[in-house]
Amino acid sequence: MDTYGVLSEDVREFVAARNEERGWRTDTDTIIETIMDGSEVYREKLEDARWWYEENVVAQLGDQYIMYPWAISTRDMSAQESGWEMCLDEIRFVHAVEKTIIVYE
Repeated sequence: MDTYGVLSEDVREFVAARNEERGWRTDTDTIIETIMDGSEVYREKLEDARWWYEENVVAQLGDQYIMYPWAISTRDMSAQESGWEMCLDEIRFVHAVEKTIIVYE
């Protein structure tokens, strides 16, 4: 997977410890794969680009929630094949916050 930036130490340590318990590797690609294989609890579309649209996805691993960036292709090639790269700096722990939203009808 094409990536840039640096994965935060707290996320790396948490996921690496889970992987070690399961006998899985702890390299960056495997850590990202582990996060992406977590239970998806939230997905938010952020912006459209020519060849993909970007999202934030929240996955649950145990009692922790981790947000990571993702992109969905708008054509036959994947977003990664079209040039999108995951920014590791954007992967972080998050928590749920209840908000009131006002809409007009």
